Amino acid sequence: MNIVTKESAIAQEVQDRIFRKMPAEKKLEMLDNFYYFAKELNVLGKSYGTNRTSKKSREGARKT
Repeated sequence: MNIVTKESAIAQEVQDRIFRKMPAEKKLEMLDNFYYFAKELNVLGKSYGTNRTSKKSREGARKT
């Protein structure tokens, strides 16, 4: 649930102003960095999920 407060609206305005003044080259650099960061998080998330045992497999191990 997103609640918009006066403070968050002001913060968004400040952020928008900074982004508008930013050169296009800097925006593209930030986009590139974010893209590779997201790809890395995706890979880490996949490996993290496979390294843990699931709840079902733990419960099955107790029953045997």
